[in-house]
Amino acid sequence: AASGDKTYRIRETFDGTTIDRDLKASDGAPQSGGFWTSVMSWVTSDFIFHILDLKGEGLDSIADELTYVFPTMMTVDGPSEDLVTFGVFGSRPGQLPSTLPERYLSTDGIATFSGKTNGIFSDVDKRLYRTRSSFQLQANFRTDRIFGFSGPTQISPMSTPPTSDPPRFVNGDYLDFRLDGTINRFEMTYSANAQQTTPNPIWGSMNGEASGMFFGSAGTAPDETGFVFQMSTPDGRVRYFGVGAADHELASRPFLTPLTTVNSGRGPSVMITGAGMGIFGTRGTGSSITASTLLNVSPDVTASFRPGATQDYKDDNFALSYNVNGVNLAYAWQYLGFAETDNFGTAYSTMVGGNGAPVYDAVHHNIGFDLGPSLAGALDNVFLVSIMGDKFSTEQTYGYIVFGNQTAAADMPTTGSASFTGETRGVYLDSSGQLFRTGSDLTMTANFGSGAINGAATNFMTVGDYFPGNSRDKLDFTFSGSINSIQCVRS
Repeated sequence: AASGDKTYRIRETFDGTTIDRDLKASDGAPQSGGFWTSVMSWVTSDFIFHILDLKGEGLDSIADELTYVFPTMMTVDGPSEDLVTFGVFGSRPGQLPSTLPERYLSTDGIATFSGKTNGIFSDVDKRLYRTRSSFQLQANFRTDRIFGFSGPTQISPMSTPPTSDPPRFVNGDYLDFRLDGTINRFEMTYSANAQQTTPNPIWGSMNGEASGMFFGSAGTAPDETGFVFQMSTPDGRVRYFGVGAADHELASRPFLTPLTTVNSGRGPSVMITGAGMGIFGTRGTGSSITASTLLNVSPDVTASFRPGATQDYKDDNFALSYNVNGVNLAYAWQYLGFAETDNFGTAYSTMVGGNGAPVYDAVHHNIGFDLGPSLAGALDNVFLVSIMGDKFSTEQTYGYIVFGNQTAAADMPTTGSASFTGETRGVYLDSSGQLFRTGSDLTMTANFGSGAINGAATNFMTVGDYFPGNSRDKLDFTFSGSINSIQCVRS
């Protein structure tokens, strides 16, 4: 049928109010130009219903339009106050096969969906804000798990605060949230915990739940997803609720360099634990390292990397599972949710944990990685990640992991040599108990005939661990050994 011939039947009962209406497309109209846009809206004196445009393409655009899922918002005049509800409806697919079709970003049961959210946030002063954000969801249909991230979040005031409480500035960054949940593959639904990623210094953290469905052609793998969410602080003073929708990312994208998908794999890692460290530590004196763990390869440390559907790094995906010495992290992210920071060069950082668990910084260090518009000289097969936390304790863990696609033993050269250049990241504790984060240049040569390895870390830079100042100690070191073992000597 033509767009003007469609009829939408709305039936819902909430808070004692029953809604039962037929909405003809010919009686509605798109709304654009505001903070939210809709592909179709119906407005009367006591009833408003929007089919929200979470793709930004509008009703008349066929390309890149959500086809199977309709995210909605409804406002109804109630007996004493307006009632607002968000929802999703659409065409739902059948049971999913364990292997996804070739049109998906990956074919091993993991599908990535990208879209947007719209919502309403009620601040501690009862002021209301409209919200909108980007959204990414990763569904693993082999393990029946979903991970999602909403952010960065933009806000727009929709009400004034009480006159006794002057307006406060609200940062949308405090409304970013992540989802972690399970899939019911027989119903093609999922339920998830929703958790605010960055605690607010005034009202703390919001937690809640999300409920979603997968949508598409009957009996096929899903093409789209939609969900609703609600979160609040434990005392209920601050609330956030809304709706999101997304469609799957298609393969492949044209890289100038062959950025590689790294399936979940292991690599070497090193961890130190100590006291008097971090933001609540001694900040300049009295830090101590109580233990260190060097793992060449451990099943308890795994990571993966998946390029997104575009050349932009923001839709690239990263997952980490880290279970060493009492630190237990298992998360998946899209780089859109990472804050760009300076850590002796560009790094991308996000906080993980919370909701009663320790909070860590997870940092992807950009040492020539394909995480920007310029792809020249990018590293495509190895990645450097660090974790730091618990951020709210003086007992700290610093861990560093490298992972990627390892060269198979059968593919190792047996003659010739090669030179490698790069950088290092680390921490240094001096004799007075001052802890510094470090970075340096790195050079290495490998003789594949003899198996000899020689290298040096030079030109060290340092910065105090949450205190100003730099170390005056000379930290350059050399290392040498065989391809299977290496020894380091401080120069």
